[in-house]
Amino acid sequence: MKLIGYHGTNNKNLKNINNINIDYNRGDCFLGKGFYLFRDSFKRAKKWTNYRNYDEKYVLEVLVDVDEKNLLNFCTTADDEIILKFFRLYEKLCKEFNIYLGTFIDFLLEEMNIDIKVVMAIDLREKNKHIFFPIEKGEENSTVFAIGDIQICIKDKNAIEKINLKEINGK
Repeated sequence: MKLIGYHGTNNKNLKNINNINIDYNRGDCFLGKGFYLFRDSFKRAKKWTNYRNYDEKYVLEVLVDVDEKNLLNFCTTADDEIILKFFRLYEKLCKEFNIYLGTFIDFLLEEMNIDIKVVMAIDLREKNKHIFFPIEKGEENSTVFAIGDIQICIKDKNAIEKINLKEINGK
């Protein structure tokens, strides 16, 4: 499966882009340690650099190539039974002890040797946009279309096929 993601960074971090440290975690335990991207969202990566108050801002376009068996995908219901089992296990083992989801994912990968190279999830920390519209004549607001951010967390550098520099300081 090929994915495109975007990563906002600064000139200091750009110098080390060929040596991405996937073991680094800035304290964000959302999906655990890894290299984070916004899937298909150049604008969100660019906006993220504003949150970080970078002087020199860069956005990287990252082409990810991962076999679906090595992708932990919380964005689809294709494997909803597996995902439900995952969250039941997390709740049973970790919630009571305030262990973060990302810490649990990292434990499974590192200690249980589960071969996950990429984790993908909808980021609900940002306000998503909802659009209500009818789907048949005479119906009002009968369905909802949601627009939200999807985050990709790279757990294995080998899943990165290519990195392109897309933006330099708003140009």
